[in-house]
Amino acid sequence: MVAPDYNDLLLAWSSGLKRDTPVPYYYQLKQMIKNDIESGALKHGDQIPTEHELSAALGISRPTIRQCMSELVNEGYLVRVKGKGTFVTGRKIEANYIQRHQSFHTMVRESGLTPSTKVLSFKLIPGIPEYNEKLQIPITDELFYLYRLCLANDEPMLLIESYMPAKRFPGLLEVDFSDNELYATLRSKYGLKPLMLIREIESRNARPEEARLLSIPRNKAISYVTNVALDEDNVPFEYSVSRYRSDRHKFTVYMRC
Repeated sequence: MVAPDYNDLLLAWSSGLKRDTPVPYYYQLKQMIKNDIESGALKHGDQIPTEHELSAALGISRPTIRQCMSELVNEGYLVRVKGKGTFVTGRKIEANYIQRHQSFHTMVRESGLTPSTKVLSFKLIPGIPEYNEKLQIPITDELFYLYRLCLANDEPMLLIESYMPAKRFPGLLEVDFSDNELYATLRSKYGLKPLMLIREIESRNARPEEARLLSIPRNKAISYVTNVALDEDNVPFEYSVSRYRSDRHKFTVYMRC
C-alpha cells in the first residue's frame, strides 16, 4: 500500500489528469511530479510509489507510468536504487550565470536549499605557464591554488579549482574558505572590484576522481566550465575550472533578438 503521506499527492495527481485532452498521460503526470519537486511538496530523498501503486491509484497503465518515471530519471529529478525503489533527487539548481555572475551559495539559496563548502586543498604552488599566461603574470610567479567541493543540502554539486596570483593577495592562506566566499573575501580584504568573466562551457565525461567526489557514476556527463575573471581595470585576478553535475543544474540564458 502507498504510505499515508502520499494520499493527498495521489489524489491531486489523479484529479489533475485531464482525460479529455490529447496531451499524453505520461507527460501530464511528469509535469505534476516536477512541479511538486520544484515547490518542495516532494523533497530530496522522498520515495516515489511503485509503478503498481501509481497505476492503481491513477487509473493509467504501468507502461505509461514507466515512461514518466524514466524521463524524470533521465532529467535528474528522480533516481532508481536497485532493490529499494525510486527516490527524489531534489530540485535542480537554476543559474542565470551565463548572463551574470552568481556565487554557488547564492544560486543554492535562491533554489531554497542550504549551501556548504568543503576545502579539498588550499596552498601556494609554483607558477603553471598556461595559467600564469591567462592571468597575465610572469610564468615564474607563484599561485594560490584553492580546490573546493560545493554541496547543497549536503549533496555534492560542484567542484571548483581556482588559481590566483599570490603576489596580489598576500595573507590569503589565512582565510577559511569553508566559511567564507571567495569573491566576497577578495572584495572586503583587498578592495577588489570584479568586472566581468570570460567563460567557456563544454560537456565532458567525469573522470574517476571527479565522479567519486561528485557521487555520480563514472563517465557520466558533467558541465565543464572555465573562467578568467577580470577586475575593473580589466586585469585578470582568477582562473578557475568548475565541474557541475549536469543532472542537478540547469542554466538559463537571456538573449536579445
